[in-house]
Amino acid sequence: MKIPSDNPPGDTSKLASFIQGYLESHGAAVPAYEPKEGVVSLFSSLGEGRPHLILNGHLDQFPGDVGEKWTRSPYSGEVMGGELHGRGSGDMKGGLSSLLHCYAKLSAAGPPGKLSFTATSDEETGGQVGR
Repeated sequence: MKIPSDNPPGDTSKLASFIQGYLESHGAAVPAYEPKEGVVSLFSSLGEGRPHLILNGHLDQFPGDVGEKWTRSPYSGEVMGGELHGRGSGDMKGGLSSLLHCYAKLSAAGPPGKLSFTATSDEETGGQVGR
């Protein structure tokens, strides 16, 4: 995902909006929680009972400005030699992409029990605002 969500400053609103739209396009209801302006967390759930599988990831990432020059944009999302490059590709946007794909597929299949997806903000700076 090429959407910056650097923390600090911690604004995850654009990324949350993108994810919310993606999941809603797959039929999921996705309430957003914004305890502080720009610090948005998402939750979606379907089914009930057990088992209860929770797919959880965080929306924020370390800042793109690391004091060193990047060889490509930290938000490029460029794939080279089979590798995804960019800030957040490993922590945590690559993981979020996998969770989103799984949630959409499992939702369509109607899993037994309960299935939840959570995307929280403020993980990189201690989680006091995004919890």
